[in-house]
Amino acid sequence: GWLICTTASSRWRYGCRQPRIPDYDEPQVQTELAAFLVGMGRYSYYVCGYWENGAVDAAWLPLYDLPLGEPLADAALDEDGVWRREFASGTRASFNTTSNTGTVAWAISPH
Repeated sequence: GWLICTTASSRWRYGCRQPRIPDYDEPQVQTELAAFLVGMGRYSYYVCGYWENGAVDAAWLPLYDLPLGEPLADAALDEDGVWRREFASGTRASFNTTSNTGTVAWAISPH
């Protein structure tokens, strides 16, 4: 089956590292996940986070539990330079190669 397995990065706050779970709507989160979904294949895993003292500091975003389903086809590049891919759940991912930005339109709201 298809699996998205990931962790979220942290931010520096008040001179010390404190975990922060990013909001799904942040453009950076949208872009990174869209780029992955457009190009992923079977047994692909999405992982981001930071490595410190021999361990990965991880957080799980609720959107990673949303159903994705099999891709309906490989991603297709449109004339406007946008890669698009749709999944069995109705979720759609797109990545614009001109602006290097992406979006994921989930069939079920991640909020």
